[in-house]
Amino acid sequence: MNREPKTSEKSCGNVFIDIGFPQPEAIVMHMRIEVLARIIGRIKEQGWTHADVAHNLDISQRDARRLLEKNVDPFTLDMLLIFAIRSGLSARLEWNSPRK
Repeated sequence: MNREPKTSEKSCGNVFIDIGFPQPEAIVMHMRIEVLARIIGRIKEQGWTHADVAHNLDISQRDARRLLEKNVDPFTLDMLLIFAIRSGLSARLEWNSPRK
C-alpha cells in the first residue's frame, strides 16, 4: 500500500485565522470561544444545574440550554462577558502592540 505522508501546517494559534477568516473577525470568534469555555468551567466548578444557570446568569431556560450545549452562535462577546461576570469570574482586557 503506497501512502503519501500527511503534511501539516503550523497553526498561528487561532483556528479561525487558520481556516481563512479575516483577522479581526477571527480574533473576536476566538475570544467568544475562550470566554464560553471559562463560563462552562465555572458552571461545572459550582455544580450548577440547568435551572441554576438560568437563574444565576439571568437568562432564559432556552439560552441556558444553548450555553450548556456550548453553542456560542447566539451570544455576542459582550453578552458572554456579562455571563462570565454574573458567574463570578473577573476579566481584564489587555492590548498588545502590533507585531513588526
